Amino acid sequence: MQTARVIVCEKSGKWAAALCALVPLPRAVICETRSLGECRVRLQESPASLIVVEATAENWLEVCRWLPLQTGQFAHMRAVVVAEPALRPAECLLRTAGAHHLVDSLDGLGGLSRWIAGHIDQAPRRRQSVRHWTWSRMPWPSRRAGAESK
Repeated sequence: MQTARVIVCEKSGKWAAALCALVPLPRAVICETRSLGECRVRLQESPASLIVVEATAENWLEVCRWLPLQTGQFAHMRAVVVAEPALRPAECLLRTAGAHHLVDSLDGLGGLSRWIAGHIDQAPRRRQSVRHWTWSRMPWPSRRAGAESK
């Protein structure tokens, strides 16, 4: 069972929309949040997630303080910081804080699409019961649904 998601933390919604259009992931894998606190709650639910955090001129220092706390607690989490090009000089500080990548354009997310999809595919998965694992591999799908519900 998949445990990782892509958690997008932003105010506008433009980065999440671009991510959905550029990265070949099921829509259910992408979760949108509007605050760092809400992002942390979603990260606690899916600790191996990739977070995409928007840094602005107003909050980039807060992001720099917040990221190390998350990377220290969630070992499998990865972080991408998205920002306007004007924040490019802060890249070194954001990377030191825990950002694996800094993207300053919507098209830049497309360049990371394989990396993002790879993180989701390689994230640790929840263990299935032996019964569920066995039935999920049976060659007769009509029986599979009936057996899992019992």
